[in-house]
Amino acid sequence: MISALLLSLLIAQPLTEAERAEHNYYPFWEQHCEWVAKQKVSIADAAARLDSRGEDDRIGAALDMACFGENAKPYIPKMIRTFTSRHGENQSIGQSAVVHLGEIAVPFLIKALDDPDPDIRDHSIWALKFIGLKAKPALAPLKALQGKKGYNPDSLRRAIDAIEGKDIHTFYYPQ
Repeated sequence: MISALLLSLLIAQPLTEAERAEHNYYPFWEQHCEWVAKQKVSIADAAARLDSRGEDDRIGAALDMACFGENAKPYIPKMIRTFTSRHGENQSIGQSAVVHLGEIAVPFLIKALDDPDPDIRDHSIWALKFIGLKAKPALAPLKALQGKKGYNPDSLRRAIDAIEGKDIHTFYYPQ
């Protein structure tokens, strides 16, 4: 299972100085994106790996793709497909890659709320929660899902609260 610390590092949530000291914090995204640049990973290479049969390749591609920022926009739907991983940790890592893209991912995550796959729906809700205040366009769609079958009411409430700025938990993550 992915630890709360690792998840916070992957989604680039701020830590206090005490938390940094306690957890030997390192800036995951800065280091990973430097590595992507140093390895000369191209957006075309990452895009091709998003179609790989190998789950680890797809997850790695999603992480690499997140380093391309706005240029990754056409590939966000494929990155969201990594939420269907057989392994919960990989689902969370795929989710963190989409979250790292921030508000450019929001329209795609809103669309994914209607996906027939419950993993895609659930992780899209959590991704919107972690994007937080920058996911304001998702408020109405999330609120419309409250009370609907197939959606976790607690997850919806937490996402709505985070987007409204009422409840942002840096370390909260369902285990």
